[in-house]
Amino acid sequence: MLAVLLRRSAVLVLATVVAVGAAACSGDDEATPGTTTTVAPSTTTTIEPALEEGRQLDPLSYVPAVGDCFDRRQVPGAANKQVDVILRLDCQLPHQFEIYATVEFPLPEDGDTTWPGDDAVRQVARAQCARPFDDYVGMLYETSELEIGYLLPPEDNFGVNQLIGCYVFDPAHDRTAGTAQGAAR
Repeated sequence: MLAVLLRRSAVLVLATVVAVGAAACSGDDEATPGTTTTVAPSTTTTIEPALEEGRQLDPLSYVPAVGDCFDRRQVPGAANKQVDVILRLDCQLPHQFEIYATVEFPLPEDGDTTWPGDDAVRQVARAQCARPFDDYVGMLYETSELEIGYLLPPEDNFGVNQLIGCYVFDPAHDRTAGTAQGAAR
């Protein structure tokens, strides 16, 4: 029922945007002095897709892949406690984040997979994640309106997964529909 209401709300919002856009494009070409019209980009939204629209993944076992779009959510778990999940979504659905690159944490020569600490993993993420941004998004990170974040490998699973997920998000909006790949913004 909630999914139907959300879809109906999205259709109503889309119809309103189309109607406002059509009205702005019709009529005479002279603008009324002292007024400005701003139309929000069609790629942003506050609508949260239902959990059933994505795949719930355990953050401890999730291995990020380039092109994954996802939300971080809390869902009811055992004994009515909230648990964190990664909700992987189709990129055409509204989502919070998109993986644009992955970076393998460099292990020492002896192959030791002991957790190096949050600071060491974050340092590698900060140093490596900005580099591939422009190849994926289509413009330099320093001039983009988008921001980046890091999905760090979990300490509990570091022996198996040392992959850092570099993700992009729009800090001005809750969610984005569509991919950031080639968006040049």
